[in-house]
Amino acid sequence: MDIGVFPVVAYAPSSGLILSGEMLASAVRGAVDVAAFHDVRIGQIELDPDFAGGDHDGVGVLPFTDFVDVRVVVSNTGNLPEADLTVVLRVTTVADGTSVFSEQTMILSLDPGASRTVEFLGIPVVEGITHEVLAIVTVVSDDIDTENNTSTLPFFVQSAS
Repeated sequence: MDIGVFPVVAYAPSSGLILSGEMLASAVRGAVDVAAFHDVRIGQIELDPDFAGGDHDGVGVLPFTDFVDVRVVVSNTGNLPEADLTVVLRVTTVADGTSVFSEQTMILSLDPGASRTVEFLGIPVVEGITHEVLAIVTVVSDDIDTENNTSTLPFFVQSAS
């Protein structure tokens, strides 16, 4: 089968400068805005029970409870798929740094632009004390923003009386 001759293809942006396919590919390879990049992050931390309103020394107050459930939203804000992300959660008392909970779990895969909520249930807390949740998602190779891989949320547990 004879295919014949194909015309040369060029791209003509509004500036009038004609770019060949190779010139366009070269420009795209060097452009930061369209380059492949990794970026996973902790999107938010949610508590159950949720904040009751008010604050104690500038920290949100939870109603009296013996246990808290924590949900951590992990997002892939990069444009490459990620795999085997470790999510670590630690809960400590603020006054003396005592660890009341420490656990980790794995997210097997996370597509670009996707988010996943990870739950940590039945975390023991102490009434009348300020606690702090620390959530960490492992830094992936070549992550462009490692600052957003960690997030904290302090909370005070109201006393029973």
